[in-house]
Amino acid sequence: MAFAGATGQVAYSATKGALVALTKSMAIELFRDGVRVNCVAPGAVRTWMVFKYSRTVPEGQLELLEAKHP
Repeated sequence: MAFAGATGQVAYSATKGALVALTKSMAIELFRDGVRVNCVAPGAVRTWMVFKYSRTVPEGQLELLEAKHP
């Protein structure tokens, strides 16, 4: 959600975007000490949270979300 938002996911997308920004800032700050900073962004993964989310959105919304991710 940091890279592709979705209807009804404003707060969730904002927090994910904040993690990406945090990662970039930490990488810039710590590179002189030889520290690498990475952020894992796996995309849509069928978990219990996604299952619960799919029950609250219009039909087809989950498929649109999954189509945004390889």
